[in-house]
Amino acid sequence: MHNSKIEWREIKKDFEERRKSYFNFNFIFKNGKTKIKKIKFDRDPKKLQGGSGGPLGIRIDKLFFEFGDKEKVALLWHELFHSRIANLFRIKLFSRKKNLKYKEEFRADNYSALNNSIKDCLSYLFKIKEIYLINPELYNPKTHPSIEKRIEEIKKLKVKKDLDRKN
Repeated sequence: MHNSKIEWREIKKDFEERRKSYFNFNFIFKNGKTKIKKIKFDRDPKKLQGGSGGPLGIRIDKLFFEFGDKEKVALLWHELFHSRIANLFRIKLFSRKKNLKYKEEFRADNYSALNNSIKDCLSYLFKIKEIYLINPELYNPKTHPSIEKRIEEIKKLKVKKDLDRKN
């Protein structure tokens, strides 16, 4: 079930056309209380990522359009976690160590899965896995755990949620 709502018709799939006008859009995150965030297009990212979250909010690049609509929503929830101010300061000040950065990635995946959809989060992660196979230079082991471990963690979350439903 999707709690997120977006008017996808507002997002043209032709990134190059949007790049000229640096097209931004508002995304409505719904889970309990509604959050509206401006999503910004990154014209010339140093490295393609699909999306990134930080003190300036959520940014996407042309890789974002490689994902299906439900995967885009999962990616935006993941980046919303990263864009939270408290989380940002914790990452910047305390996580010089790789394992702490990895924990933040796992937490962002969980945040996406629990606030939106486990199924869509898994779909998003499998799509990233495909992208990394084609373009291994996009994977950064300094900031991200292996995609296999990220998928495994969300699968565990799904099993736990399924068990909770049965009980």
